[in-house]
Amino acid sequence: FKYTLTVPLAIYFIYKKKYKDVAISAGIHIVLTTFCAWWLGDSYLNMILKPLKVSASLSSKGFLDLSSILPLGSFAAMAIAAALFLLMIALAFLRTDSTEHENLLFIILSCIALVMVYHRKYDFFVLIIPVGIFMTRMIKKGGSDPAAVKMKNAAGSPSKTDRLLFITSAVIFFGVDIKTLFEGLERISGLSWIKTADSIYTNLYAALMYAFIVYLVILYIAEYRRYRTGVKAQGLCR
Repeated sequence: FKYTLTVPLAIYFIYKKKYKDVAISAGIHIVLTTFCAWWLGDSYLNMILKPLKVSASLSSKGFLDLSSILPLGSFAAMAIAAALFLLMIALAFLRTDSTEHENLLFIILSCIALVMVYHRKYDFFVLIIPVGIFMTRMIKKGGSDPAAVKMKNAAGSPSKTDRLLFITSAVIFFGVDIKTLFEGLERISGLSWIKTADSIYTNLYAALMYAFIVYLVILYIAEYRRYRTGVKAQGLCR
Protein backbone atom coordinates (compact mmCIF):
# COMPACT_ATOMS: atom_id res chain seq x y z
CA PHE A 1 0.00 0.00 0.00
CA LYS A 2 1.07 3.58 -0.66
CA TYR A 3 1.06 5.80 2.40
CA THR A 4 -1.72 7.98 0.98
CA LEU A 5 -3.94 4.99 1.74
CA THR A 6 -2.14 3.43 4.70
CA VAL A 7 -1.94 6.60 6.82
CA PRO A 8 -5.73 7.14 6.95
CA LEU A 9 -6.46 3.42 7.29
CA ALA A 10 -3.82 3.07 10.05
CA ILE A 11 -6.08 5.24 12.21
CA TYR A 12 -8.38 2.21 12.36
CA PHE A 13 -5.73 0.50 14.51
CA ILE A 14 -5.91 3.43 16.93
CA TYR A 15 -9.63 2.74 17.25
CA LYS A 16 -8.78 -0.91 18.00
CA LYS A 17 -6.24 0.31 20.61
CA LYS A 18 -3.42 -1.48 18.80
CA TYR A 19 -0.94 1.25 19.64
CA LYS A 20 2.00 -1.18 19.66
CA ASP A 21 1.24 -2.30 16.09
CA VAL A 22 0.99 1.32 14.93
CA ALA A 23 4.28 2.20 16.64
CA ILE A 24 6.10 -0.81 15.14
CA SER A 25 4.73 -0.09 11.63
CA ALA A 26 5.65 3.59 11.86
CA GLY A 27 9.10 2.65 13.16
CA ILE A 28 9.73 0.33 10.19
CA HIS A 29 8.71 3.08 7.75
CA ILE A 30 10.97 5.61 9.50
CA VAL A 31 13.97 3.27 9.46
CA LEU A 32 13.53 2.31 5.79
CA THR A 33 12.94 5.91 4.69
CA THR A 34 16.04 7.02 6.60
CA PHE A 35 18.10 4.27 4.97
CA CYS A 36 16.82 5.14 1.48
CA ALA A 37 17.54 8.83 2.06
CA TRP A 38 21.11 7.98 3.11
CA TRP A 39 21.57 5.53 0.21
CA LEU A 40 20.33 8.03 -2.39
CA GLY A 41 22.07 11.00 -0.81
CA ASP A 42 18.74 12.80 -0.49
CA SER A 43 17.13 14.61 2.43
CA TYR A 44 14.67 12.78 4.65
CA LEU A 45 12.01 15.43 4.14
CA ASN A 46 12.39 15.29 0.36
CA MET A 47 11.88 11.51 0.42
CA ILE A 48 8.49 12.07 2.06
CA LEU A 49 7.46 15.00 -0.14
CA LYS A 50 8.38 13.44 -3.50
CA PRO A 51 5.17 11.37 -3.83
CA LEU A 52 3.14 14.50 -3.06
CA LYS A 53 5.01 16.37 -5.78
CA VAL A 54 4.07 13.61 -8.21
CA SER A 55 0.45 14.00 -7.08
CA ALA A 56 0.71 17.73 -7.70
CA SER A 57 1.83 17.16 -11.29
CA LEU A 58 -1.12 14.81 -11.81
CA SER A 59 -3.72 16.92 -10.01
CA SER A 60 -5.35 17.99 -13.28
CA LYS A 61 -6.05 14.32 -14.03
CA GLY A 62 -7.97 13.75 -10.81
CA PHE A 63 -11.72 13.99 -10.59
CA LEU A 64 -12.61 13.32 -6.96
CA ASP A 65 -9.73 14.37 -4.73
CA LEU A 66 -9.11 17.79 -3.23
CA SER A 67 -6.18 18.43 -5.57
CA SER A 68 -8.50 18.27 -8.58
CA ILE A 69 -10.84 20.83 -6.99
CA LEU A 70 -8.33 23.13 -5.32
CA PRO A 71 -4.70 23.85 -6.28
CA LEU A 72 -2.48 21.37 -4.41
CA GLY A 73 -0.29 23.35 -2.01
CA SER A 74 -2.79 26.19 -1.66
CA PHE A 75 -3.80 27.25 1.83
CA ALA A 76 -7.39 26.08 1.30
CA ALA A 77 -6.32 22.61 0.13
CA MET A 78 -3.87 22.16 3.01
CA ALA A 79 -6.38 23.46 5.57
CA ILE A 80 -9.11 21.08 4.37
CA ALA A 81 -6.69 18.13 4.24
CA ALA A 82 -5.48 18.92 7.78
CA ALA A 83 -9.07 19.23 8.99
CA LEU A 84 -9.95 15.85 7.46
CA PHE A 85 -6.92 14.25 9.08
CA LEU A 86 -7.79 15.68 12.51
CA LEU A 87 -11.39 14.56 12.01
CA MET A 88 -10.27 10.99 11.33
CA ILE A 89 -8.15 10.96 14.48
CA ALA A 90 -11.02 12.39 16.54
CA LEU A 91 -13.46 9.78 15.21
CA ALA A 92 -11.05 7.01 16.20
CA PHE A 93 -11.53 7.93 19.87
CA LEU A 94 -15.35 7.69 19.71
CA ARG A 95 -15.43 4.03 20.59
CA THR A 96 -18.41 1.77 21.25
CA ASP A 97 -18.82 -1.97 21.69
CA SER A 98 -20.76 -2.24 18.41
CA THR A 99 -19.23 -4.06 15.44
CA GLU A 100 -21.45 -2.03 13.08
CA HIS A 101 -20.05 1.19 14.55
CA GLU A 102 -16.52 -0.10 14.07
CA ASN A 103 -17.28 -1.04 10.47
CA LEU A 104 -18.72 2.42 9.88
CA LEU A 105 -15.43 4.00 10.92
CA PHE A 106 -13.50 1.71 8.56
CA ILE A 107 -15.77 2.81 5.71
CA ILE A 108 -15.32 6.51 6.56
CA LEU A 109 -11.53 6.15 6.65
CA SER A 110 -11.53 4.29 3.33
CA CYS A 111 -13.58 7.01 1.61
CA ILE A 112 -11.65 9.94 3.10
CA ALA A 113 -8.39 8.31 2.00
CA LEU A 114 -9.59 8.63 -1.61
CA VAL A 115 -10.51 12.30 -1.46
CA MET A 116 -7.49 13.69 0.41
CA VAL A 117 -4.95 13.36 -2.42
CA TYR A 118 -4.80 12.20 -6.05
CA HIS A 119 -5.36 8.50 -6.70
CA ARG A 120 -5.44 6.52 -9.90
CA LYS A 121 -8.67 4.69 -10.60
CA TYR A 122 -7.29 1.31 -9.56
CA ASP A 123 -6.94 2.70 -6.03
CA PHE A 124 -10.73 2.94 -5.92
CA PHE A 125 -10.86 -0.79 -5.19
CA VAL A 126 -11.19 0.26 -1.52
CA LEU A 127 -14.78 1.24 -2.34
CA ILE A 128 -15.60 -2.46 -2.25
CA ILE A 129 -15.34 -2.11 1.55
CA PRO A 130 -18.56 -0.09 2.04
CA VAL A 131 -20.38 -2.19 -0.58
CA GLY A 132 -19.40 -5.44 1.14
CA ILE A 133 -20.19 -4.23 4.65
CA PHE A 134 -23.56 -2.72 3.79
CA MET A 135 -24.48 -5.77 1.67
CA THR A 136 -23.69 -8.05 4.62
CA ARG A 137 -25.81 -5.82 6.84
CA MET A 138 -28.73 -6.14 4.41
CA ILE A 139 -28.39 -9.93 4.12
CA LYS A 140 -28.24 -10.43 7.88
CA LYS A 141 -31.36 -8.38 8.46
CA GLY A 142 -33.40 -9.68 5.51
CA GLY A 143 -32.18 -13.20 4.80
CA SER A 144 -34.34 -16.28 4.34
CA ASP A 145 -32.16 -19.05 5.80
CA PRO A 146 -32.86 -20.14 9.42
CA ALA A 147 -29.83 -18.35 10.85
CA ALA A 148 -30.75 -15.16 9.00
CA VAL A 149 -34.39 -15.44 10.12
CA LYS A 150 -33.24 -15.53 13.73
CA MET A 151 -31.06 -12.50 13.04
CA LYS A 152 -33.98 -10.77 11.36
CA ASN A 153 -36.25 -11.43 14.33
CA ALA A 154 -33.59 -10.04 16.64
CA ALA A 155 -32.51 -7.04 14.59
CA GLY A 156 -35.59 -6.30 12.46
CA SER A 157 -35.82 -6.03 8.69
CA PRO A 158 -33.43 -3.73 6.83
CA SER A 159 -34.30 -0.10 7.49
CA LYS A 160 -34.54 2.65 4.89
CA THR A 161 -31.13 3.83 6.06
CA ASP A 162 -29.62 0.36 5.46
CA ARG A 163 -31.06 0.26 1.95
CA LEU A 164 -29.95 3.83 1.20
CA LEU A 165 -26.40 3.15 2.38
CA PHE A 166 -26.09 -0.03 0.32
CA ILE A 167 -27.53 1.51 -2.85
CA THR A 168 -25.39 4.65 -2.53
CA SER A 169 -22.19 2.69 -1.88
CA ALA A 170 -22.92 0.44 -4.89
CA VAL A 171 -23.59 3.46 -7.13
CA ILE A 172 -20.31 5.06 -6.04
CA PHE A 173 -18.38 1.81 -6.56
CA PHE A 174 -19.67 1.14 -10.08
CA GLY A 175 -19.67 4.86 -10.87
CA VAL A 176 -15.89 4.73 -11.37
CA ASP A 177 -16.43 2.33 -14.29
CA ILE A 178 -18.90 4.76 -15.88
CA LYS A 179 -16.32 7.54 -15.51
CA THR A 180 -13.75 5.33 -17.28
CA LEU A 181 -16.29 4.61 -20.04
CA PHE A 182 -16.88 8.33 -20.60
CA GLU A 183 -13.14 8.97 -20.87
CA GLY A 184 -12.73 6.11 -23.37
CA LEU A 185 -15.59 7.33 -25.56
CA GLU A 186 -14.18 10.85 -25.46
CA ARG A 187 -10.77 9.66 -26.69
CA ILE A 188 -12.24 7.50 -29.44
CA SER A 189 -14.89 9.85 -30.77
CA GLY A 190 -13.62 13.30 -29.83
CA LEU A 191 -17.23 14.50 -29.69
CA SER A 192 -17.73 17.66 -27.65
CA TRP A 193 -21.06 16.55 -26.17
CA ILE A 194 -19.39 13.48 -24.63
CA LYS A 195 -16.81 15.74 -23.00
CA THR A 196 -19.64 17.92 -21.63
CA ALA A 197 -21.53 14.87 -20.38
CA ASP A 198 -18.33 13.57 -18.76
CA SER A 199 -17.81 16.92 -16.99
CA ILE A 200 -21.39 16.95 -15.66
CA TYR A 201 -21.14 13.32 -14.54
CA THR A 202 -17.81 13.97 -12.81
CA ASN A 203 -19.26 16.87 -10.81
CA LEU A 204 -22.32 14.84 -9.81
CA TYR A 205 -20.17 11.86 -8.83
CA ALA A 206 -17.84 14.00 -6.70
CA ALA A 207 -20.82 15.70 -5.02
CA LEU A 208 -22.36 12.29 -4.23
CA MET A 209 -19.09 11.00 -2.78
CA TYR A 210 -18.59 14.03 -0.51
CA ALA A 211 -22.26 13.97 0.58
CA PHE A 212 -21.89 10.23 1.33
CA ILE A 213 -18.87 10.89 3.56
CA VAL A 214 -20.62 13.71 5.42
CA TYR A 215 -23.69 11.53 5.99
CA LEU A 216 -21.54 8.64 7.27
CA VAL A 217 -19.75 10.93 9.72
CA ILE A 218 -23.09 12.28 11.01
CA LEU A 219 -24.41 8.72 11.35
CA TYR A 220 -21.24 7.61 13.13
CA ILE A 221 -21.41 10.44 15.67
CA ALA A 222 -25.16 9.89 16.21
CA GLU A 223 -24.60 6.19 16.94
CA TYR A 224 -21.84 7.09 19.39
CA ARG A 225 -24.12 9.55 21.19
CA ARG A 226 -26.85 6.91 21.47
CA TYR A 227 -24.27 4.50 22.89
CA ARG A 228 -23.10 7.03 25.48
CA THR A 229 -26.68 7.82 26.43
CA GLY A 230 -27.33 4.10 26.96
CA VAL A 231 -24.19 3.73 29.08
CA LYS A 232 -25.22 6.68 31.27
CA ALA A 233 -28.74 5.28 31.62
CA GLN A 234 -27.36 1.92 32.76
CA GLY A 235 -25.15 3.72 35.27
CA LEU A 236 -28.13 5.56 36.74
CA CYS A 237 -30.13 2.33 36.99
CA ARG A 238 -27.39 0.81 39.11
